[in-house]
Amino acid sequence: MGRLRKPTELLELTGAFKKDPARGRARANEPEVSEPLGEPPVNFTPNQRAAWQELQARAPWLKITDSWVAQLACRLKAKLDEGETSVGQLSISMQCLSRMGLTPTDISRVSIRRGKRKSNPFAEIAAEAASAKVQ
Repeated sequence: MGRLRKPTELLELTGAFKKDPARGRARANEPEVSEPLGEPPVNFTPNQRAAWQELQARAPWLKITDSWVAQLACRLKAKLDEGETSVGQLSISMQCLSRMGLTPTDISRVSIRRGKRKSNPFAEIAAEAASAKVQ
């Protein structure tokens, strides 16, 4: 199996599109998803709902487009907690977790924008000193 495709945001942050602008143009029309994962499906059992809440708490980067994988993962997690899981289901669970960036290896590949950078306090002091000299 080949490598998984890197998320566009990660490529932007690493400067990959500056090195290869055609790569960025090829992804120019990707949909932008901002809607969060949301509430668990209404047909979930209490154990599945608990798994959904835990998933949301551990992976705040998940969006509504991740909901099908999240549903599968939560159903399998509930089965695991009830002791009813097969080896095949465990394998699928690991694939789901990996795709959502929730394994130790995959979490290192997750990149979250955290809004504006904090201002540099030293730059603020320098600006104040410069304005005091002008007066």
